[in-house]
Amino acid sequence: MRTITFCLWSSLTVAAGIGPNYAQAEPPVAPNKRPAAASPAVPSKAEANKQPLPKGTAKELNEARRSGWLAISQVVPALEAGDPKEFPGGAAWLADFRQATKGIDPDADPATWPMIDVDALVTNNPNYWRAYYEVAPGDPAMTLLHSGLLYLSCEPQKGSYLMTIGLQRPGIPAPVREIMEIMVRQSGPAMKESNAAVEEGIKLYDQGKYAEALKKYEAALALCPQNGHAHYEWGLTFRQQKWAAAGLAVEAKPGKIIVDDKRRLTPAEAAAAFAKARRHDPFQWHAYQGDDKEVVNSLRPFLDKGMRNWEKITKAHPKLVEDPVIAGLSEGLQVGQCHDLALVTRQIVVARRGRYAPEDHPFLTTSLRKLAPGDDTEEVLNRLGGFALKFRQLIAPEATAK
Repeated sequence: MRTITFCLWSSLTVAAGIGPNYAQAEPPVAPNKRPAAASPAVPSKAEANKQPLPKGTAKELNEARRSGWLAISQVVPALEAGDPKEFPGGAAWLADFRQATKGIDPDADPATWPMIDVDALVTNNPNYWRAYYEVAPGDPAMTLLHSGLLYLSCEPQKGSYLMTIGLQRPGIPAPVREIMEIMVRQSGPAMKESNAAVEEGIKLYDQGKYAEALKKYEAALALCPQNGHAHYEWGLTFRQQKWAAAGLAVEAKPGKIIVDDKRRLTPAEAAAAFAKARRHDPFQWHAYQGDDKEVVNSLRPFLDKGMRNWEKITKAHPKLVEDPVIAGLSEGLQVGQCHDLALVTRQIVVARRGRYAPEDHPFLTTSLRKLAPGDDTEEVLNRLGGFALKFRQLIAPEATAK
Protein backbone atom coordinates (compact mmCIF):
# COMPACT_ATOMS: atom_id res chain seq x y z
CA MET A 1 0.00 0.00 0.00
CA ARG A 2 2.91 2.34 0.72
CA THR A 3 4.15 2.00 -2.88
CA ILE A 4 0.71 3.01 -4.11
CA THR A 5 0.72 5.88 -1.65
CA PHE A 6 3.93 7.38 -3.01
CA CYS A 7 2.60 7.00 -6.57
CA LEU A 8 -0.54 8.83 -5.54
CA TRP A 9 1.51 11.54 -3.80
CA SER A 10 3.42 12.22 -7.02
CA SER A 11 0.25 12.34 -9.12
CA LEU A 12 -1.58 14.63 -6.70
CA THR A 13 1.23 17.14 -6.41
CA VAL A 14 1.30 17.45 -10.18
CA ALA A 15 -2.48 17.76 -10.44
CA ALA A 16 -2.66 20.33 -7.68
CA GLY A 17 0.39 22.24 -8.82
CA ILE A 18 1.93 21.76 -5.37
CA GLY A 19 5.49 20.69 -4.67
CA PRO A 20 6.70 18.54 -1.78
CA ASN A 21 7.44 21.65 0.30
CA TYR A 22 3.87 22.92 0.11
CA ALA A 23 2.71 25.37 2.76
CA GLN A 24 0.82 24.00 5.74
CA ALA A 25 -2.77 23.32 4.70
CA GLU A 26 -5.33 25.58 6.35
CA PRO A 27 -8.21 23.83 8.10
CA PRO A 28 -11.53 24.27 6.31
CA VAL A 29 -13.93 26.75 7.85
CA ALA A 30 -17.48 27.63 7.00
CA PRO A 31 -17.36 30.14 4.09
CA ASN A 32 -16.81 33.78 4.88
CA LYS A 33 -19.08 36.67 5.82
CA ARG A 34 -22.43 35.00 5.41
CA PRO A 35 -23.75 31.41 5.74
CA ALA A 36 -24.85 28.79 3.19
CA ALA A 37 -27.96 27.48 1.28
CA ALA A 38 -29.64 25.89 -1.78
CA SER A 39 -31.29 26.99 -4.96
CA PRO A 40 -34.02 25.58 -7.14
CA ALA A 41 -33.07 28.06 -9.83
CA VAL A 42 -30.48 25.72 -11.32
CA PRO A 43 -31.06 22.63 -13.51
CA SER A 44 -32.83 19.76 -11.79
CA LYS A 45 -30.67 17.22 -10.00
CA ALA A 46 -31.24 14.62 -12.70
CA GLU A 47 -30.23 17.08 -15.41
CA ALA A 48 -27.21 18.36 -13.48
CA ASN A 49 -25.90 14.84 -12.93
CA LYS A 50 -25.78 14.23 -16.69
CA GLN A 51 -24.03 17.41 -17.70
CA PRO A 52 -20.35 18.38 -17.49
CA LEU A 53 -19.49 21.69 -15.90
CA PRO A 54 -19.88 24.77 -18.12
CA LYS A 55 -16.96 26.09 -20.13
CA GLY A 56 -15.01 28.68 -18.22
CA THR A 57 -15.29 26.85 -14.92
CA ALA A 58 -12.27 27.56 -12.75
CA LYS A 59 -9.20 25.49 -13.48
CA GLU A 60 -8.81 24.86 -9.75
CA LEU A 61 -12.21 23.16 -9.47
CA ASN A 62 -11.35 20.80 -12.31
CA GLU A 63 -7.97 20.12 -10.70
CA ALA A 64 -9.79 19.24 -7.48
CA ARG A 65 -12.02 16.84 -9.41
CA ARG A 66 -8.92 15.18 -10.89
CA SER A 67 -7.37 14.89 -7.43
CA GLY A 68 -10.57 13.25 -6.26
CA TRP A 69 -10.39 10.74 -9.09
CA LEU A 70 -6.73 9.99 -8.36
CA ALA A 71 -7.53 9.31 -4.71
CA ILE A 72 -10.45 7.08 -5.68
CA SER A 73 -8.38 5.17 -8.21
CA GLN A 74 -5.89 4.13 -5.53
CA VAL A 75 -8.51 2.77 -3.14
CA VAL A 76 -10.76 0.94 -5.61
CA PRO A 77 -8.15 -1.75 -6.49
CA ALA A 78 -7.72 -2.51 -2.79
CA LEU A 79 -11.48 -3.01 -2.49
CA GLU A 80 -11.48 -5.18 -5.61
CA ALA A 81 -8.85 -7.44 -4.04
CA GLY A 82 -11.32 -8.57 -1.38
CA ASP A 83 -13.16 -11.88 -1.58
CA PRO A 84 -16.74 -11.09 -2.74
CA LYS A 85 -18.12 -13.88 -0.56
CA GLU A 86 -16.35 -12.57 2.50
CA PHE A 87 -16.98 -8.90 1.76
CA PRO A 88 -20.20 -8.76 -0.29
CA GLY A 89 -20.85 -5.09 0.42
CA GLY A 90 -17.62 -4.07 -1.27
CA ALA A 91 -18.41 -6.17 -4.34
CA ALA A 92 -21.93 -4.76 -4.59
CA TRP A 93 -20.78 -1.17 -4.21
CA LEU A 94 -18.01 -1.59 -6.79
CA ALA A 95 -20.66 -2.55 -9.34
CA ASP A 96 -22.53 0.65 -8.51
CA PHE A 97 -19.30 2.63 -8.78
CA ARG A 98 -18.43 1.29 -12.21
CA GLN A 99 -21.89 2.09 -13.51
CA ALA A 100 -21.84 5.62 -12.09
CA THR A 101 -18.37 6.50 -13.40
CA LYS A 102 -18.36 4.76 -16.78
CA GLY A 103 -18.52 8.12 -18.58
CA ILE A 104 -15.26 9.34 -17.03
CA ASP A 105 -12.14 9.22 -19.17
CA PRO A 106 -9.16 9.68 -16.81
CA ASP A 107 -7.02 10.93 -19.70
CA ALA A 108 -9.53 13.63 -20.72
CA ASP A 109 -9.92 17.13 -19.35
CA PRO A 110 -12.02 16.94 -16.13
CA ALA A 111 -14.14 19.75 -17.59
CA THR A 112 -15.60 17.12 -19.95
CA TRP A 113 -16.41 14.63 -17.21
CA PRO A 114 -20.08 14.11 -16.36
CA MET A 115 -21.33 14.97 -12.92
CA ILE A 116 -21.62 12.11 -10.43
CA ASP A 117 -24.62 11.82 -8.13
CA VAL A 118 -22.77 11.35 -4.84
CA ASP A 119 -26.03 10.97 -2.91
CA ALA A 120 -27.05 7.98 -5.03
CA LEU A 121 -23.55 6.48 -5.06
CA VAL A 122 -22.60 7.10 -1.43
CA THR A 123 -24.86 9.00 0.96
CA ASN A 124 -28.10 7.09 0.39
CA ASN A 125 -26.59 3.92 -1.06
CA PRO A 126 -26.94 0.91 1.28
CA ASN A 127 -24.19 -0.90 -0.64
CA TYR A 128 -21.72 1.85 0.20
CA TRP A 129 -22.44 1.60 3.91
CA ARG A 130 -22.23 -2.20 3.73
CA ALA A 131 -18.77 -1.79 2.20
CA TYR A 132 -17.86 0.94 4.70
CA TYR A 133 -18.55 -1.28 7.70
CA GLU A 134 -16.56 -4.15 6.20
CA VAL A 135 -13.43 -1.99 6.60
CA ALA A 136 -11.66 -1.26 9.88
CA PRO A 137 -13.05 1.83 11.66
CA GLY A 138 -11.38 5.06 10.62
CA ASP A 139 -9.28 3.44 7.88
CA PRO A 140 -7.82 6.41 5.95
CA ALA A 141 -8.43 4.58 2.67
CA MET A 142 -12.17 5.04 3.15
CA THR A 143 -11.63 8.70 4.01
CA LEU A 144 -9.74 9.11 0.75
CA LEU A 145 -12.47 7.26 -1.16
CA HIS A 146 -15.40 9.18 0.34
CA SER A 147 -13.68 12.57 0.12
CA GLY A 148 -12.46 11.79 -3.37
CA LEU A 149 -16.02 11.09 -4.50
CA LEU A 150 -17.15 14.40 -3.00
CA TYR A 151 -14.36 16.25 -4.83
CA LEU A 152 -15.26 14.44 -8.03
CA SER A 153 -18.88 15.52 -7.54
CA CYS A 154 -17.90 19.20 -7.16
CA GLU A 155 -18.28 19.17 -3.38
CA PRO A 156 -14.73 20.12 -2.32
CA GLN A 157 -16.04 22.09 0.66
CA LYS A 158 -17.81 19.10 2.21
CA GLY A 159 -15.00 16.83 1.04
CA SER A 160 -12.50 18.94 2.96
CA TYR A 161 -14.67 18.73 6.07
CA LEU A 162 -14.71 14.95 5.84
CA MET A 163 -10.96 14.85 5.22
CA THR A 164 -10.29 17.06 8.24
CA ILE A 165 -12.38 14.76 10.42
CA GLY A 166 -10.57 11.72 9.00
CA LEU A 167 -7.22 13.30 9.86
CA GLN A 168 -8.18 13.02 13.53
CA ARG A 169 -7.52 9.27 13.36
CA PRO A 170 -4.18 8.56 15.09
CA GLY A 171 -1.52 6.57 13.27
CA ILE A 172 -2.13 7.68 9.68
CA PRO A 173 1.12 7.01 7.76
CA ALA A 174 2.93 10.27 6.98
CA PRO A 175 2.69 9.99 3.16
CA VAL A 176 -1.07 9.39 3.38
CA ARG A 177 -1.49 12.30 5.80
CA GLU A 178 0.37 14.58 3.37
CA ILE A 179 -1.98 13.58 0.55
CA MET A 180 -4.99 14.30 2.73
CA GLU A 181 -3.59 17.70 3.71
CA ILE A 182 -3.03 18.58 0.05
CA MET A 183 -6.64 17.81 -0.76
CA VAL A 184 -7.85 19.90 2.17
CA ARG A 185 -5.77 22.76 0.83
CA GLN A 186 -7.32 22.46 -2.62
CA SER A 187 -10.87 23.13 -1.46
CA GLY A 188 -10.47 26.91 -1.05
CA PRO A 189 -9.07 27.62 -4.54
CA ALA A 190 -11.57 25.18 -6.06
CA MET A 191 -14.47 27.24 -4.70
CA LYS A 192 -12.91 30.66 -5.32
CA GLU A 193 -14.58 31.50 -8.64
CA SER A 194 -18.04 30.41 -7.56
CA ASN A 195 -17.71 32.18 -4.20
CA ALA A 196 -16.60 35.37 -5.95
CA ALA A 197 -19.92 35.43 -7.82
CA VAL A 198 -21.71 34.95 -4.49
CA GLU A 199 -19.92 37.96 -3.02
CA GLU A 200 -21.06 40.05 -5.98
CA GLY A 201 -24.61 38.89 -5.29
CA ILE A 202 -24.34 39.86 -1.63
CA LYS A 203 -23.40 43.42 -2.57
CA LEU A 204 -26.47 43.62 -4.81
CA TYR A 205 -28.66 42.21 -2.04
CA ASP A 206 -27.41 44.88 0.35
CA GLN A 207 -28.52 47.48 -2.21
CA GLY A 208 -31.99 45.94 -2.40
CA LYS A 209 -31.38 44.65 -5.95
CA TYR A 210 -32.80 41.20 -5.33
CA ALA A 211 -33.40 40.09 -8.92
CA GLU A 212 -29.84 41.00 -9.90
CA ALA A 213 -28.46 39.27 -6.82
CA LEU A 214 -30.35 36.07 -7.64
CA LYS A 215 -28.73 36.00 -11.08
CA LYS A 216 -25.28 36.19 -9.48
CA TYR A 217 -26.08 33.26 -7.19
CA GLU A 218 -27.39 31.29 -10.15
CA ALA A 219 -24.14 32.00 -11.98
CA ALA A 220 -22.23 30.77 -8.92
CA LEU A 221 -24.31 27.59 -8.86
CA ALA A 222 -23.76 27.02 -12.58
CA LEU A 223 -20.02 27.02 -11.85
CA CYS A 224 -20.36 24.82 -8.77
CA PRO A 225 -23.84 23.32 -8.30
CA GLN A 226 -23.02 22.11 -4.78
CA ASN A 227 -21.86 25.49 -3.43
CA GLY A 228 -23.66 25.72 -0.10
CA HIS A 229 -22.75 29.39 0.30
CA ALA A 230 -24.53 30.24 -2.95
CA HIS A 231 -27.51 28.09 -2.07
CA TYR A 232 -27.98 29.87 1.25
CA GLU A 233 -27.78 33.34 -0.27
CA TRP A 234 -30.21 32.34 -3.02
CA GLY A 235 -32.77 31.21 -0.44
CA LEU A 236 -32.27 34.30 1.73
CA THR A 237 -32.61 36.65 -1.24
CA PHE A 238 -35.57 34.88 -2.84
CA ARG A 239 -37.46 35.01 0.44
CA GLN A 240 -36.66 38.70 0.96
CA GLN A 241 -37.75 39.47 -2.61
CA LYS A 242 -41.12 37.82 -1.99
CA TRP A 243 -41.55 39.61 1.33
CA ALA A 244 -40.77 42.98 -0.22
CA ALA A 245 -43.25 42.36 -3.03
CA ALA A 246 -45.93 41.44 -0.49
CA GLY A 247 -45.21 44.48 1.64
CA LEU A 248 -44.16 42.42 4.66
CA ALA A 249 -42.13 44.40 7.15
CA VAL A 250 -39.65 41.58 7.75
CA GLU A 251 -36.01 41.74 6.75
CA ALA A 252 -33.85 38.67 6.26
CA LYS A 253 -30.70 40.20 7.68
CA PRO A 254 -27.51 38.18 7.45
CA GLY A 255 -27.05 36.14 10.60
CA LYS A 256 -30.69 36.53 11.67
CA ILE A 257 -32.52 33.26 12.20
CA ILE A 258 -36.22 33.57 11.34
CA VAL A 259 -38.54 30.88 12.60
CA ASP A 260 -41.89 30.89 10.83
CA ASP A 261 -45.06 31.34 12.83
CA LYS A 262 -48.54 30.41 11.65
CA ARG A 263 -48.14 32.71 8.64
CA ARG A 264 -45.53 30.34 7.13
CA LEU A 265 -43.35 33.19 5.94
CA THR A 266 -40.72 31.13 4.13
CA PRO A 267 -41.68 30.28 0.52
CA ALA A 268 -41.25 26.64 -0.48
CA GLU A 269 -38.45 27.58 -2.89
CA ALA A 270 -36.45 29.25 -0.14
CA ALA A 271 -37.05 26.38 2.26
CA ALA A 272 -35.74 23.98 -0.38
CA ALA A 273 -32.70 26.21 -0.80
CA PHE A 274 -31.97 26.17 2.92
CA ALA A 275 -32.29 22.37 2.92
CA LYS A 276 -29.72 22.08 0.13
CA ALA A 277 -27.44 24.44 2.03
CA ARG A 278 -27.55 22.24 5.09
CA ARG A 279 -26.85 19.16 2.99
CA HIS A 280 -23.89 20.59 1.10
CA ASP A 281 -22.41 22.56 3.97
CA PRO A 282 -23.73 21.52 7.39
CA PHE A 283 -21.52 24.01 9.22
CA GLN A 284 -23.39 26.93 7.63
CA TRP A 285 -25.69 26.99 10.63
CA HIS A 286 -27.71 30.03 9.53
CA ALA A 287 -29.52 27.73 7.10
CA TYR A 288 -31.21 26.01 10.04
CA GLN A 289 -34.35 28.15 9.78
CA GLY A 290 -37.78 28.24 8.15
CA ASP A 291 -40.94 26.33 9.05
CA ASP A 292 -39.52 22.83 9.58
CA LYS A 293 -39.79 22.51 13.36
CA GLU A 294 -37.45 19.50 13.48
CA VAL A 295 -34.73 21.54 11.77
CA VAL A 296 -35.33 24.64 13.87
CA ASN A 297 -35.34 22.65 17.12
CA SER A 298 -32.03 21.04 16.16
CA LEU A 299 -30.23 24.39 15.86
CA ARG A 300 -29.37 24.99 19.51
CA PRO A 301 -27.99 21.48 20.23
CA PHE A 302 -26.20 21.57 16.87
CA LEU A 303 -24.50 24.84 17.82
CA ASP A 304 -23.64 23.52 21.27
CA LYS A 305 -22.18 20.19 20.18
CA GLY A 306 -21.56 20.41 16.46
CA MET A 307 -20.20 23.90 15.87
CA ARG A 308 -18.44 24.21 19.22
CA ASN A 309 -16.46 21.00 18.71
CA TRP A 310 -15.85 21.65 15.00
CA GLU A 311 -14.26 24.98 15.90
CA LYS A 312 -11.99 23.19 18.37
CA ILE A 313 -10.88 20.79 15.65
CA THR A 314 -10.19 23.49 13.06
CA LYS A 315 -8.35 25.60 15.63
CA ALA A 316 -6.15 22.65 16.64
CA HIS A 317 -5.57 21.41 13.07
CA PRO A 318 -3.29 19.59 12.21
CA LYS A 319 -2.92 18.45 15.82
CA LEU A 320 -5.22 15.83 17.29
CA VAL A 321 -7.91 16.92 19.74
CA GLU A 322 -9.12 15.07 22.82
CA ASP A 323 -11.53 12.14 22.43
CA PRO A 324 -14.57 13.97 23.91
CA VAL A 325 -14.31 16.61 21.17
CA ILE A 326 -14.64 13.96 18.44
CA ALA A 327 -17.48 12.23 20.27
CA GLY A 328 -19.26 15.55 20.79
CA LEU A 329 -18.89 16.45 17.12
CA SER A 330 -20.40 13.13 16.05
CA GLU A 331 -23.41 13.78 18.29
CA GLY A 332 -23.76 17.35 17.05
CA LEU A 333 -23.67 16.26 13.42
CA GLN A 334 -26.33 13.67 14.09
CA VAL A 335 -28.69 16.09 15.80
CA GLY A 336 -28.04 18.51 12.91
CA GLN A 337 -29.18 15.76 10.52
CA CYS A 338 -25.83 15.53 8.75
CA HIS A 339 -25.85 11.78 9.12
CA ASP A 340 -23.10 10.90 6.64
CA LEU A 341 -20.49 13.04 8.42
CA ALA A 342 -21.87 11.87 11.76
CA LEU A 343 -21.16 8.24 10.83
CA VAL A 344 -17.65 9.08 9.60
CA THR A 345 -16.90 10.96 12.82
CA ARG A 346 -18.24 8.12 14.93
CA GLN A 347 -15.82 5.72 13.24
CA ILE A 348 -12.95 7.93 14.38
CA VAL A 349 -14.33 7.63 17.92
CA VAL A 350 -14.37 3.82 17.55
CA ALA A 351 -10.87 3.75 16.05
CA ARG A 352 -9.46 5.80 18.93
CA ARG A 353 -11.18 3.57 21.47
CA GLY A 354 -10.00 0.44 19.66
CA ARG A 355 -13.37 -1.30 19.70
CA TYR A 356 -17.11 -0.79 19.32
CA ALA A 357 -18.98 0.02 22.54
CA PRO A 358 -22.66 -0.61 23.38
CA GLU A 359 -23.51 3.08 22.94
CA ASP A 360 -22.29 3.02 19.33
CA HIS A 361 -25.05 0.73 18.08
CA PRO A 362 -28.03 3.04 18.74
CA PHE A 363 -26.02 5.89 17.23
CA LEU A 364 -25.28 3.92 14.04
CA THR A 365 -28.86 2.69 13.91
CA THR A 366 -30.27 6.23 13.96
CA SER A 367 -28.07 7.58 11.17
CA LEU A 368 -27.99 4.54 8.90
CA ARG A 369 -31.76 4.19 8.97
CA LYS A 370 -32.08 7.87 8.06
CA LEU A 371 -29.69 7.59 5.12
CA ALA A 372 -30.43 4.18 3.66
CA PRO A 373 -33.42 2.43 5.23
CA GLY A 374 -34.07 -1.15 4.16
CA ASP A 375 -33.06 -4.76 4.54
CA ASP A 376 -29.40 -4.21 3.60
CA THR A 377 -28.97 -1.64 6.35
CA GLU A 378 -30.68 -3.92 8.87
CA GLU A 379 -28.23 -6.65 7.88
CA VAL A 380 -25.31 -4.28 8.57
CA LEU A 381 -26.77 -3.31 11.94
CA ASN A 382 -27.30 -6.95 12.89
CA ARG A 383 -23.71 -7.75 12.01
CA LEU A 384 -22.38 -4.77 13.98
CA GLY A 385 -24.47 -5.87 16.94
CA GLY A 386 -22.75 -9.26 17.01
CA PHE A 387 -19.62 -10.37 18.81
CA ALA A 388 -17.44 -11.84 16.03
CA LEU A 389 -16.73 -8.86 13.82
CA LYS A 390 -14.30 -9.15 10.94
CA PHE A 391 -12.93 -6.13 9.08
CA ARG A 392 -10.49 -5.43 6.27
CA GLN A 393 -7.55 -3.11 6.90
CA LEU A 394 -6.72 -1.24 3.69
CA ILE A 395 -4.09 1.12 5.13
CA ALA A 396 -2.44 -0.18 8.27
CA PRO A 397 -2.02 2.44 11.00
CA GLU A 398 1.40 3.25 12.38
CA ALA A 399 2.12 2.81 16.07
CA THR A 400 1.51 5.98 18.08
CA ALA A 401 2.80 7.03 21.46
CA LYS A 402 0.30 6.83 24.28
